[in-house]
Amino acid sequence: MFDPETTDWNIIFRALADERRRMILQFLFTHAEDVPVEGLAEHLQTEAVAGTEGQMNVESYVAYIHHSALPALADANLVNWEPNEDSVTLTQFAYRLPVGTLSPETVPFEGDAIKQRADD
Repeated sequence: MFDPETTDWNIIFRALADERRRMILQFLFTHAEDVPVEGLAEHLQTEAVAGTEGQMNVESYVAYIHHSALPALADANLVNWEPNEDSVTLTQFAYRLPVGTLSPETVPFEGDAIKQRADD
């Protein structure tokens, strides 16, 4: 259950600090059913091809997801996942987060705020 007073926000912020973890959460938000880890890896690879990030193969993304992304997201209570499972879902807690925290496009860049103040 979500309780802002007892939630360790440092763990959540660390989990959300990585762009690929936010991409995983965004993808899970669009899928109501369990998502296979390989499906997440394919999504990350597709996004990397579209962006400027270095190209990794699906197997490398699967390793990253299993060993880094999902443990961090599970520790933050954002995903339901066990190391011996092949699928992932969002927790009810994840649905309580503001969606804007997941997308860098919705969070103003510090330089934009400085520019706006200068224009005022």
